[in-house]
Amino acid sequence: MKKLTLIISILAIALTLSACGNKTANVSHNDVLIQFGNNKITTSDLYYQMLEADKGATVINQVAKYILDQEIETTDEIIAEAEKQLADIKVEMEGDLSSLMKSYGFETEEELLQQIIYSVKSDKLIDKYISTNLDSIYEQYKPFKAQMIYIEINSTDDPDGEAAKQEAQLVVDLLKSGASFEEVSKEHSDKTSYGTETLYTTESTLDYNVLAYAQSVSSPALSDIILNNNKTGYYVVQVTVTNKEQLKEDFISSLKNNSDFTSLVENSYFRDHNFQLYDILTYTYIDNNYSEYLSND
Repeated sequence: MKKLTLIISILAIALTLSACGNKTANVSHNDVLIQFGNNKITTSDLYYQMLEADKGATVINQVAKYILDQEIETTDEIIAEAEKQLADIKVEMEGDLSSLMKSYGFETEEELLQQIIYSVKSDKLIDKYISTNLDSIYEQYKPFKAQMIYIEINSTDDPDGEAAKQEAQLVVDLLKSGASFEEVSKEHSDKTSYGTETLYTTESTLDYNVLAYAQSVSSPALSDIILNNNKTGYYVVQVTVTNKEQLKEDFISSLKNNSDFTSLVENSYFRDHNFQLYDILTYTYIDNNYSEYLSND
């Protein structure tokens, strides 16, 4: 899952950028960091080498950390949660974190802990966004739970689909008489995985006609037979849960594991904090690689 803690920074360079009208900045720290012979590498040189190497990712990462600090207080509870995660990592690594820290450029456990703290804060920020916008999120995603039975039309043996249609009607009759959905699915469905109750939203990969039916009901219901959109089979759909409170826990969990949604959250907070760039090269790298973080203004 893509989070605000996007990239672990090995180099953290503090630069002061002064804004100019043409998005060109004056880098105020031009101290020589490295010299060999007559060749000198300044802080400014290193900054632009960093941009070229990571395409602006470190800039985004540092801004993300700033936003997290502004939006989410580092409480004792968050620190305790991060310490628990670090302890769990130690167990996984059998107590030896050296290879992990080396691979990500951390010199101490404290540096690793700080990164985990930002990860925890990132989760809290997503929770905050969901809590603030839950009604509109429900309206956008229209979640529901359902289980389905699918009967495919055999174009060779059943070219007009009549046999499949009759079997689908038999399924509806069996379910209406009280038969177990699981057992009927095992016996009749060509896609038995559909027989398991699953959370779906408007973003789910579902047949258009099935989704249209599910969105048309406001309480648990069993469909009549539904010919799928490309006319290759029939669905029978049992919508099992439509109540928001009953859906809430699973729906929020699904959102937090949806990279498109978490990206939307990140972008929203970047816009809320008026993220702008005043250096033309930095702007170009971010625009080319992370344009979603830039304001359209």
